[in-house]
Amino acid sequence: MVELSGKKYPVLNDQYTLCKQLGEGQTSKVYLAKKIANQDEKVAVKVMKKEYLASGDEAKKSIVSEIKILEQIRHDSIVSI
Repeated sequence: MVELSGKKYPVLNDQYTLCKQLGEGQTSKVYLAKKIANQDEKVAVKVMKKEYLASGDEAKKSIVSEIKILEQIRHDSIVSI
């Protein structure tokens, strides 16, 4: 946890501070995150829901397919960790 402006935020991979939730769907939540080394650098972080991950083989196939698609996207605000 990192404290910013009097609030505590979770840290992801010792690199990003999750600042606020941007959205939520059936399978995941998306958060605004800031890079710890450079607080001006902002990214979106998609976190898969545990219950979706545990829902079966079709969910796993869907996630693998999404990862393959995301690996092809090149943008400064999209990072793989």
